[in-house]
Amino acid sequence: PLISQDAAIESVNVPVNHPNVFSLWYRTASKAKTTIKDMVQSGVKKLYVVTLNDAYYATLRQFLVAEAEKQGIIVVGDEALNVGDDTRTSIAKVKREKPNAVFFGSYDDTLSVAFFKRYYELTGGVPLWGDEFVEQNISNQNFNPIWLEGVRYYVPAEPSSEFSNAYTARFGEAPRFSAQTTYDTTHILAAYLRAMPTDVSEYMRSTTFDTVTYGSITFDAIGGVITNTEGITMKSIVKGKPVVQI
Repeated sequence: PLISQDAAIESVNVPVNHPNVFSLWYRTASKAKTTIKDMVQSGVKKLYVVTLNDAYYATLRQFLVAEAEKQGIIVVGDEALNVGDDTRTSIAKVKREKPNAVFFGSYDDTLSVAFFKRYYELTGGVPLWGDEFVEQNISNQNFNPIWLEGVRYYVPAEPSSEFSNAYTARFGEAPRFSAQTTYDTTHILAAYLRAMPTDVSEYMRSTTFDTVTYGSITFDAIGGVITNTEGITMKSIVKGKPVVQI
């Protein structure tokens, strides 16, 4: 099997399902649910969604819009930007539609810098939500810390203390991004190699695996994790530092 530790399975195996491809990465639906739940708790009624134009973010937008509508939040804008697009146009639309929350997602520095800079200058403080790249932007010299202050964003939940302590003892540093899913991927592949089943797809989907990331898991029809644990938490930037919210 091919098992990814950090790819969104909804982007990899939809619409074409590769039966021997799997992912241990956090489900896009979980990210959307956790984000919209945080918005509901914050009193958001109208939402505008803007992301980088790529396959992963297209899937994320679909989940965000669907979950927002399910939770009674009106989505007044939903758009994708290419690198090089003039972000002032999108921000002008935000001002016109008057949402009380905006979600922005992008892993591209050029687009993110342009958006955050203009957003800070032009929106007058409409609350902003984002993804895990917000936290990486804190230490990026291209970003003014003022742009990120107060932004709320989802991230993978912190590893268990048992895993963190063992990892730190072994490598002399705290677990890095995706360390625990990489660990689980290695152990699942090792289990497969010990079993050497004749039917890869049937074995992977019928076996329950123990993981440090989620606990017990199985894989669904598209090769994504089935678990009772969302594995996602919310943080915000407070005085230039990431602070866990839920």
